[in-house]
Amino acid sequence: MTTNDNSHDALISYGFSMGMVENEQLESAMLVIKGQIVEYGTILRLVKSIDLSRNNFLGEIPKEVTSLQGLQLLNLSFNTFIGRIPESIGVMGSLESMDFSGNQLSSLSYRASMLLVL
Repeated sequence: MTTNDNSHDALISYGFSMGMVENEQLESAMLVIKGQIVEYGTILRLVKSIDLSRNNFLGEIPKEVTSLQGLQLLNLSFNTFIGRIPESIGVMGSLESMDFSGNQLSSLSYRASMLLVL
């Protein structure tokens, strides 16, 4: 779980989950903005672009974001993400553009960077 800690009035948190039931892939996402919970289900495969830049998110990039296999653009720039970029980002076959600038991230592992080149 990653949160925006900009102020107590603007608390944002989110979570992703995926699973399989009877050979059917289930997806869901929950977004909490200012105490209001919005849950999304079964439409995540339609998500093509996510721009969460300049939101003051803290912590590591959730590895669950890499489960969005239809994602073409991912912009997480100018937050306060730390740690390594998830290795599983290298298997996101539809990803065409990503921006992690303005964070304090370590580089990808060699293995993950080679997957991105392919």
